[in-house]
Amino acid sequence: MIDEVSFRVQAGNGGKGSVHFRREKYAPRGGPDGGDGGDGGSVYFVSDPNLTTLRFFSGKDRFAAEHGRRGGMARKHGENGEDIELRVPVGTVVEVVSGKDERKGALFADLDARDMRVCVARGGHGGRGNWYFRSPTNTTPRTAEPGTPGEARWLRLSLKVLAQVGLVGLPNAGKSTLLSILTAAKPAIAAYPFTTVSPNLGVLTEYSASLVIADIPGLIEGASRGKGLGIAFLKHIERCELLVYVLFPQDWVLAVVPGERKIGETIWKQREQLRAELAAFSPRLLQLPALMVFNKIDLLSQEEIESIRLFFRTKRVALIPISGATLTNIEGLRRAIVRQYNNVHNSK
Repeated sequence: MIDEVSFRVQAGNGGKGSVHFRREKYAPRGGPDGGDGGDGGSVYFVSDPNLTTLRFFSGKDRFAAEHGRRGGMARKHGENGEDIELRVPVGTVVEVVSGKDERKGALFADLDARDMRVCVARGGHGGRGNWYFRSPTNTTPRTAEPGTPGEARWLRLSLKVLAQVGLVGLPNAGKSTLLSILTAAKPAIAAYPFTTVSPNLGVLTEYSASLVIADIPGLIEGASRGKGLGIAFLKHIERCELLVYVLFPQDWVLAVVPGERKIGETIWKQREQLRAELAAFSPRLLQLPALMVFNKIDLLSQEEIESIRLFFRTKRVALIPISGATLTNIEGLRRAIVRQYNNVHNSK
C-alpha cells in the first residue's frame, strides 16, 4: 500500500500582454489594440472515494498546468492555460515541504470527505496588453505586462485511513482473524507476526449500524519512533473514534508452567505497552474511548481466564474475553462495539 508520496506542483504562468496597433486599409495609424494575456492553469486535488492508495503518484516528481497564451491583436484575449485535477483518496493529508526528501511540513489541506476540491497551486494572471495603457497623453503606448508567475511548491501527501473503529495490538494478536469474523473483509491471515503490513478495512453491520473497522499492523516497542512499521501505520488510527485493544497470551507466556505464569499481571503489562506507544505518538489517542479485548482464550484454562478478569477488575478496567478461533463471545463483542460507539455519538 503506497500511502506517502512527495512531488512538486507548478501552476501555469500568466500569458504576456500584446503590444499591437490597429492597422487597416482605411486606418493606417489606428490606436493600440493589444489584448491581455490568458491566465495560467491551476493545480487541484479532488478526493475520490473510489481510490484507496496514492499509487498513481509513485515515481512522479512534478505535475504542471499549462501556461496562459499571449494576447493578440484587436484586443483579443489570450487563451487561458488548462487546469489539471489530480484525484486522491479520501483521507489524504497535504503538507507543504521544502523538498522531496523533507519529512515534516506545514499542513495545507485535509481531504477528509468525498468530492472535496482544493487548489494547491494557483495559476498566474495574464498581463495587460497595450490597449489598457492608452491615455490622452500617451496615444501610442508600447508597453504591456508580462503576466505573473504561477505558484509552485513541493507537497507531501500522506493517506490516513477513514475508520470509526481501530483494532490495535501486538503482532500475532489475531486482529486480522477478528476483522474477518466481524466484517466481510478478507485480510491475509497466518500464524506468524507481521502478516498485516498495511491497514485492512472492513464494515461491521449490526443492529442497523454500519461501522468501518481498521486492522492496524501490529505494534512493537519503539513503534512511535519509527521502529518496525512505526509511524507508517500509527498515523492511520488518528482518525478513529473508538479503539479496540486486542490482548492475547504470547507464546513465551504459554511456555511457562500454568501455575507460575502470573498471567493477569503479564496481560496488564501488554496493555500498558500498547498505551505507552500510542501516547508517545500522540497523547490524544489515550483520550479516545476504548474496549479491552482478550483474545485466544481457547489456549487457557477457565481458572486462568477468570484470574485475568479479576486482575483487570482490580484496576477498574473491563475486559471482554473472546476466541477468534472458536468464535467464543464474538457476538458479545459485536454488541459491545456498537453500543460503545453509539454512546460516544450520543454524548456529543
